[in-house]
Amino acid sequence: MSTIRKRLEKLERSIPPIVDPDAAWGELAAVRDDYLKDQAQEHGEAYAADLKKQLQEDGPVRFHIEIIEGYLKLHGIEPGPNESFAMTVARALGIGTAELGVRMQEGTLGRDLWDKFGDVNTATDNGS
Repeated sequence: MSTIRKRLEKLERSIPPIVDPDAAWGELAAVRDDYLKDQAQEHGEAYAADLKKQLQEDGPVRFHIEIIEGYLKLHGIEPGPNESFAMTVARALGIGTAELGVRMQEGTLGRDLWDKFGDVNTATDNGS
């Protein structure tokens, strides 16, 4: 038995593990892929390929930030001078940065933004 075990251990060391490049992205990978498809249609395949490479390098946290910044911008909220991302989000929600930290730890930030601003596709005219 020890000979078989040694051979298996040697074989395991020679074969690299299969690592899912999207493991860190979780469910956000589908959102990222949809975003990249939209960018390819709007700006071309080369642009989307460069963007995908950049997103892979930056990771899901940076993508979260990009999504939130874009969402706030659609609602007319942009960072003020010398204002951090956290300060901008806190201002948008009408809370302090300490409370923002609590909401981030609780995992409610996305829901809080949605509750405050709703769907960006909602019509704003009287025909909604």
